[in-house]
Amino acid sequence: MKDFLILFDGIWFVLLVGIIIFIANLVNSKGYMMPMYHYLEKRIKSKRLLLFLVSCLSGVFPIPGRTIISAAMLDAISPNDERRKHFGIINYLSSHHYYLWSPLEASVLIPISVLGISYLTFISSILPLLITLLLIIFYYVFFILKESDVVVNKKFEKVNYKKVKWNLLLYVFIVIVLSNVIKLYSDQITDYIINNSSSIFLAGVFAFISNFILGSSGKFAGIVSLLTTAFGIDYLILFFSLGYSGYLLSPTHKCLIISKKYFNLSIRHYVFLLLIATILITVGYMST
Repeated sequence: MKDFLILFDGIWFVLLVGIIIFIANLVNSKGYMMPMYHYLEKRIKSKRLLLFLVSCLSGVFPIPGRTIISAAMLDAISPNDERRKHFGIINYLSSHHYYLWSPLEASVLIPISVLGISYLTFISSILPLLITLLLIIFYYVFFILKESDVVVNKKFEKVNYKKVKWNLLLYVFIVIVLSNVIKLYSDQITDYIINNSSSIFLAGVFAFISNFILGSSGKFAGIVSLLTTAFGIDYLILFFSLGYSGYLLSPTHKCLIISKKYFNLSIRHYVFLLLIATILITVGYMST
């Protein structure tokens, strides 16, 4: 019975996502955010620069469901056609670079606590990854998107409850249950690998695969911290890049499901995420 209840741990997140979607639809249908965007557009001049700033600042709050909040902000300046898919990648990355630097994130707090290092030491170790990720967002916004892809003068339709993304809520529910099934045995698997692996290569493979399977920021931070404890602080950036990349690509990562369904991401965009993960792992390896 206890294991059965564990399957539904965190299921409240589905309700939270539904509430945020409803509020976001209401706000956007009324165009409440547009005066702010128009004000910024007059002073920034470039709509792509405006998008870059919005994407880097959206999702800043360390709360569950912030990917949906970020999606709502970008939805206000995204076109209602095929170009909209580009905003899915931006939405996903914009709400996940905080994992590399924010002192409010578990991915920062847990390594600092477990490894007994200062925030400055952590940032100095992770800095190549952070710079790389911000450059990728910059590249995507300014070299893949065009000025015409950012629609500041967008006209919104009235709220139509038939267009509420009910399938998104269903997918989030399925992902939560699936990830809970996996987490039932994650601690035993993690302990076994750490206690029986003396190879950096095997430890690195485990860092990637375990986080790809689990899709949990807390587990990601814990696994990276434990592996770094076992092999030394010099390997922090390597394990972090592998764990973070696995986390970004994880099919059980709720934020990936949200971005995919909200902006209709395709396989081509997932391949781009795979390329990003490859770049981050390469940077982590070369910085070790």
